[in-house]
Amino acid sequence: MAALLFSCAEKGDIDAADLLACGVFDPEKQICDTRDGNVYKFAKINEQIWLAENLRYISPSSACYENVPENCGKYGRLYLWDNEMNKKLCPEGWHIPSDDEWQILEDLAPDNQLKSRNEWKPYGDISGNGEDKYGFAALPAGVSKFDFRKCEGDGILKLSEWEGFGSATAFMSSVAKHPRVILSNDALEFCIAENSLVSIRCVKN
Repeated sequence: MAALLFSCAEKGDIDAADLLACGVFDPEKQICDTRDGNVYKFAKINEQIWLAENLRYISPSSACYENVPENCGKYGRLYLWDNEMNKKLCPEGWHIPSDDEWQILEDLAPDNQLKSRNEWKPYGDISGNGEDKYGFAALPAGVSKFDFRKCEGDGILKLSEWEGFGSATAFMSSVAKHPRVILSNDALEFCIAENSLVSIRCVKN
């Protein structure tokens, strides 16, 4: 098996370290996180390259939705904002996007073009699913201990410990308490409570 892996690596298709960590994968469409063997799809959106899946790297300040391990496999883990830990969460060569990087994406694509084509609950008679125009494939991974509130104002909606599965997701920004929120029927920027857990989409350096 090792000989086969290194034979593939010698062809220049995949780095040998990646092969040992993750096995065979398509480097034109996927990346290998050598820390834990997770393989992620990625999407090139104009000049940016984004992971097309939520991060699954295990950190002390992360959890699966409702603490169900199976939820991490499809929807990724939910993470607490931690300035020092955040620098280590994304795979090598990738990072948590800044507000400016999120803004570039949002100026190009409204939330409906970023959402996956399935999994989202309808709102009223209207489908909550998106077009997934660019392969970003945002899933309704839910949040934990989330406090929807305007950054300059008071709380307008406090959710229970686990909420939004099927109808909401929130992506971490490198700016504290400033996630990008996508809902079944809207996309908004909110501040969050200090103990909120949200998803992470890494962007390439």
